[in-house]
Amino acid sequence: MSETLIYIRSVAKDPVQWSPAAAVPMSGNIYRITSVPAGESLEFRVGDMVKGQMGTFPDGSEALLAVARA
Repeated sequence: MSETLIYIRSVAKDPVQWSPAAAVPMSGNIYRITSVPAGESLEFRVGDMVKGQMGTFPDGSEALLAVARA
C-alpha cells in the first residue's frame, strides 16, 4: 500500500501544533504510522495504529489528522 500524509499533534508545544508524518492506510479510517519527523515529541510514534479524521487548520486548509489510537 502507498503511504499518505497524516498530521500528528505535538505534545510539547502550546498552542497545539501539528507535525506531518507518513502513514499507511490499513482499513477504513485506520492508519499505521510509518515515519515521523526526527526530534519531534508527538502524541503517536512509528508503528502506532491510529484513527484518522479530516480536520481544518486555523488558516482554513484541510488535512488528515491522527486523532486517537486505534
